[in-house]
Amino acid sequence: MLTDGHKLIKGMDRIFNDGKIQIIEDKLLVTLKDIHFSVNELNQQIEPLTGNLNNVIVDTQQLISRVDSKIDVTTKTILYAGNEVGDLASLLKKDIIPLLDSLKIAVIDVESIIQKGSPLRVELVKTLRNISKATLSLKEFANYLERHPEAILKGKR
Repeated sequence: MLTDGHKLIKGMDRIFNDGKIQIIEDKLLVTLKDIHFSVNELNQQIEPLTGNLNNVIVDTQQLISRVDSKIDVTTKTILYAGNEVGDLASLLKKDIIPLLDSLKIAVIDVESIIQKGSPLRVELVKTLRNISKATLSLKEFANYLERHPEAILKGKR
């Protein structure tokens, strides 16, 4: 067992004294310095970003306050407009119902006047036929004058 302990000590002596541990230590120190440098560099970059972020937060809070105040005014305006529309609807309802009743009576009167066989309708139909005949005569006259414009001065031949 003593020889095993002796071998262990010799092995440890070789590991610590052959220079490999020193190389690892040196590399570890370089790596730690690089990490420290990177952390410092990140801190320098984060500080302005933090300030900018704080400015954005303040600006956003101000914007929200302005929008809130506008929303209050807009809400009051919408409520006022809604009340006005309700009042107008009440007035219209009060005035329109009698108007509709009058229109119903007028439609009934007109229907009775122009219903088939009523004297006024018979006269209206005769008048419309006469107007139609007069229109055809005027059309024929215009066509004749178009073909014979001299007829205005000399008459029909």
